[in-house]
Amino acid sequence: MKLQCLFPWILTILCVLTIQLHAATDEELYNKHWAEGDRYSAEGKWDKAAASFTKAIKYYPALPANYGSYVNRANAYSMLGKLDLALKDYNKVLDAFPDKSVKELGEVYYNRGEAYKRNKKPALAIPDYEKAIAIDSEIKSVHNNLAWLLATCSDAKVRDGAKAIKYALIACEKTDHKNASYLDTLGAAYAEAGDFENATLTQKKALELETNAEDKADLATRLALYEKKMAYHKAE
Repeated sequence: MKLQCLFPWILTILCVLTIQLHAATDEELYNKHWAEGDRYSAEGKWDKAAASFTKAIKYYPALPANYGSYVNRANAYSMLGKLDLALKDYNKVLDAFPDKSVKELGEVYYNRGEAYKRNKKPALAIPDYEKAIAIDSEIKSVHNNLAWLLATCSDAKVRDGAKAIKYALIACEKTDHKNASYLDTLGAAYAEAGDFENATLTQKKALELETNAEDKADLATRLALYEKKMAYHKAE
């Protein structure tokens, strides 16, 4: 009689242990595929990164909790030129957050802006950069990247010298005017606004700070343009 009473309890305990073991296995597999995706991203192996994050999502699809996997997969798709797939993931994450002002969304808008720019849709990148700044102004590079686009885009409808100066100055101030790349952007912004005196002075400061030979040559090329009172425009 006692054995008959105990038997259902033993089955229940075994079922619970099986479920817990299965859950632990899913977590381990999720962590494994996430780590692989992260490593492949760092190595620039974007097809493998996308595949790994897809596997991670399989074991932990919850949104917004696991928004990072979707954003990382979207970034990989963007690097592969698969903008439609990237946008699907970015938008899914944006829709999943009921509070549209949370800091996490700043990174999502920034990354979607980068995807638009990378895939030759600069006009769509600008509002995403601006949304990212409005949500989280501390996102690394966002002011600089927005300023560079506003200053140098080949599409005249996208360019805005005054706004480019505004954002480039913020980027430079955040780095105590010691980042050569950000000063390069500020120089391009001044040139786009027609202020070639400040463009030349700023570009010379950037050249003094730059240590990479190839980047230094690019800075010198733009300096030569500003000295001729010509702005620098780059095809996106």
